[in-house]
Amino acid sequence: MSKKEKRDFVLSHQSLPLEELSKQTGLSQPQVQKIIERSKAEEKASNERVVREPNSPWYWWLMPLPVLLTFLVYFPSLNNNFVNWDDPTYVQNNFHIRSLGFASIQWMFTKFLDGNWFPLTLISLALDYHLDGLNPKVYHADNLFLHCLNTVLVFSLSLKFLRLSGKNSGLKGEARQEGWWLGAAFLTALLFGLHPLHVEAVAWATERNELLFALFYFSSLVMYLDYLSGPDRKTVKYWACFFLFILALLSKPMAVTLPLVLLLLDGWPLGRFPLERTRIFWEKTPFLIAALLAGWLTVMARAQAKSIMIFQELPVSARVMNAFHSLVFYFEKMILPLNLAAFYPITEKTKAISVENLFWVVLVILSLGVCLYGRRKRPYLLAGILYYLITLTPVLGILQVGFHAAADRYTYLPSLGPFLLFSSVAAAFLSNRRWLFFSLTAGLAVGLSFGTIHQSAIWKNSITLWENVVRVTPGSSVLSYTKLGNAYQDAGRFDEAINAYDQAIAMDPLQSIPYDWKGIALYSKGSAEEAVKYFSAAIELDPKDAFPHANLCGAYQKLGKYGDALAEAQKSVQLDPVSALAYNNLGAVYWNLKEPEKSFEAYQKSVSLDPGDPHYVINLANLYFQGGKTAEAISVYQHGIAVNPREINFYLNLGYIYFQTGMFSNALEELKAAVNLEPNRSDIYQKLGMTYEKLGQSGQAAESFAKAKALASVQSN
Repeated sequence: MSKKEKRDFVLSHQSLPLEELSKQTGLSQPQVQKIIERSKAEEKASNERVVREPNSPWYWWLMPLPVLLTFLVYFPSLNNNFVNWDDPTYVQNNFHIRSLGFASIQWMFTKFLDGNWFPLTLISLALDYHLDGLNPKVYHADNLFLHCLNTVLVFSLSLKFLRLSGKNSGLKGEARQEGWWLGAAFLTALLFGLHPLHVEAVAWATERNELLFALFYFSSLVMYLDYLSGPDRKTVKYWACFFLFILALLSKPMAVTLPLVLLLLDGWPLGRFPLERTRIFWEKTPFLIAALLAGWLTVMARAQAKSIMIFQELPVSARVMNAFHSLVFYFEKMILPLNLAAFYPITEKTKAISVENLFWVVLVILSLGVCLYGRRKRPYLLAGILYYLITLTPVLGILQVGFHAAADRYTYLPSLGPFLLFSSVAAAFLSNRRWLFFSLTAGLAVGLSFGTIHQSAIWKNSITLWENVVRVTPGSSVLSYTKLGNAYQDAGRFDEAINAYDQAIAMDPLQSIPYDWKGIALYSKGSAEEAVKYFSAAIELDPKDAFPHANLCGAYQKLGKYGDALAEAQKSVQLDPVSALAYNNLGAVYWNLKEPEKSFEAYQKSVSLDPGDPHYVINLANLYFQGGKTAEAISVYQHGIAVNPREINFYLNLGYIYFQTGMFSNALEELKAAVNLEPNRSDIYQKLGMTYEKLGQSGQAAESFAKAKALASVQSN
């Protein structure tokens, strides 16, 4: 009989005398007695943790209110545009989200994108794309929907947590405790939903990963508390908790902290130590294995993208200083969310071993020490600070990624600890002054709402975003001024763009990127010769960067210097052999040099590397069509449509080819598809009318021409 079988036998035959149990199991009588007593202690502890479902009518009135307020406050952000801060990489130019076929989903699960691995987030973005292409309203609406769901979960999670810890509240009377719990949970959800610090996670399309992983993270915590606080421990709830954890990891590997948070809950308020120590260990084993695997994948992704800053660039001492600085910085912003920005650059102040930074180190350590010392009387303080530290640890910069010292989005999950602690204390102290608690809640709701509306407007577009960054952190980051210049350039404001690039260059004349972008701005203004100087300067500062070579190639072509252009195109391909842009430039140069076969080869390579980009697809298809290879041109467009089905130029150009070759029925189908994508373009209806005429359908032709005329009249006015 195994050890487990002996224990089960004792527990199932407790009514037998100790002597008989000892004889049948081979255990000593003290051992039998210990098993029985331990089982009774575990059962008693489990019964004490049983939490009833909410029965107060106030629950159903209070729960929707923070969600409704959150929705109303964030509603104007649905009109925000995409921004030039990661949105092009993950959404606008990411052709992998333009298909939900097996190949695309396989890529999402097996490949890294710009140093990240979050397949579930990419699938979520792909679903948005299939709803309405690159309409930013859809992406922002889904972000807001997820944030509202998270606000509901925060209310539910806070209430469950407070009920479990209610025995330590110091309040008497079940009804009184019920009111305190509901008030604290309501205020926590309100703070979470309306706090301006969360705007970055909600109003930024790319930050879908933050919202999605938090949704599954919070759901996993709720399921874990249900599993341990119910009248019986249902295994299905345990595995549901684990499954939700896996979904959180697939959304963003920052969820690796969840096993430690579960252990924190085991300690308080569940009080499972030391009686269930062995069971706790086995329960957490699958979680820890999954977390380690996700952590390994994250490090691999970052290493592949070379996005982890090496210790020579940022020494350990600077990382430690910045970590402690971030802990205090985030807490300050939770208390007073002013001067929030999308980018807080690493500066000498944040990384230096100074008196100010050493003070923050001492403050954090002392705070943790005080909470440890008073853990018996006030365990909630230690639980709150440990949750804050645990959930922030992955983003404190010990493995520094990028050049930011902190980021508002990183507080989305960790903020729950301080918010719940503040709400609980406020509800407890004002339990006899409900009018004062309601006044405090209303005041916070109004103040936070105005702050969030203001912060959401900052994310309106790239210009408003980076103008705010340079206002909040003036003169501290080359990247900020470069991004601002890019935003101006995209808007056609080239002089302002050049001025922003000049400020970036003045801050650090040895960084190549602002020179490259200034060259692009000058080229766009028609100053190709002057642009050559800045592209050359960028190459001199960073000879291994392929982009300045590609841009210099374009400038040389503009000036008719095809020999020089060919040399730069070849150098660009050599430096970045997986760059579609480099091969596209090479194809253009070969075409100008009257070498069509080499041009075909380069354009084909370009399309194979980025089959959804309209520029590359159209260049190759045009080359085929001009060369009399109509079937090949049609095939290129059909493949482009399969990868990027919402690119209207594919349908229009394919329709043109069909029309020119007398395949009018095929042309009609493509033009109809184009109308479905953009129903208010007069030129498409004009082409439809011409196609109907060729097919002998005069009625439809007249109708299309009339529609084209009406739309043209509206557009001219």
